[in-house]
Amino acid sequence: AELMVSELLGTWWGQRRDNARGADVERLVGEGLVDFAARRSSPAALALLSGIACLGTPRQASKAEEAALELMERGVRSPNWAQHLGAVTGSDCYVNSDVFGDTDEVVCFFSYDGTEPHALVLVVDYNAVGMIRDGWVTSQVTKLLELCRKPAEDGSGFRPLDPPVARRLLEAALAKTDAAASPPVSESFASYHAFIRARIRALPPSRGPAGPVG
Repeated sequence: AELMVSELLGTWWGQRRDNARGADVERLVGEGLVDFAARRSSPAALALLSGIACLGTPRQASKAEEAALELMERGVRSPNWAQHLGAVTGSDCYVNSDVFGDTDEVVCFFSYDGTEPHALVLVVDYNAVGMIRDGWVTSQVTKLLELCRKPAEDGSGFRPLDPPVARRLLEAALAKTDAAASPPVSESFASYHAFIRARIRALPPSRGPAGPVG
């Protein structure tokens, strides 16, 4: 459900990048969608609002949460799965740094109170001012954990990354992606953008500057 909402929110992310008034696109289209759903007293509208409350921009999330509460007060029932939206916690994080220091591949693991484990994989490109240029989610947690924890004889490969450090690094990298006029991201990045933003926020916070960890 979160991935579906993320894909929906990503439909105008590319347009936002091409529009000098990008913030207005988020306000007019994103917040407009919240207003539209708020006027529909239906379980589908409530489910959508619940998703945006977890994955939207701060303004979208605040408006969506308020609208969702109003629908629930009117007696609108949401699907059972909606109560789990955003109830995610992060656990281990790992990083695989390119030998030349060009990229970091960061893997962070999450679950819903121990259920539905999944991993977020992000590529930070220092040749592109340290922005995130690709990201995706996978449920192949066991296989990926084995890869991350497998020791390498030459010292290369994945190594543990403190989750607060991972959040600091990824927040800075995503901010650079969002600030770029034409970021060199993958074709699927827009559909994952909101999901990536929400998962980064789910990691424990930390203080201090971020930079290459390789």
